[in-house]
Amino acid sequence: MKTFLITYTLNSFERLYPVISDKIKSYPKWARISQYAWLIQTDQSVSNVRSDLKTSIDEDGTIFVIDVSSSAWATFAVSKNVTNWMRENM
Repeated sequence: MKTFLITYTLNSFERLYPVISDKIKSYPKWARISQYAWLIQTDQSVSNVRSDLKTSIDEDGTIFVIDVSSSAWATFAVSKNVTNWMRENM
């Protein structure tokens, strides 16, 4: 499985945030780094993940998906649950 970092912006935050966060949580393994940044694990390609998520935002929103499998990382003030997830899945 590959690990992807997902970030996004929403112009209709209150209406669309639950939609995109639920979509991200539908992946088998996920961790929320911050309000608009998530990690997921999947066998899908980056373009498939992007296409899946873009149905959850409005036309003025943005989505960025990057493969971070086997990447070095460092954090500051990120929850222990997330850093534990990163140790186990990256």
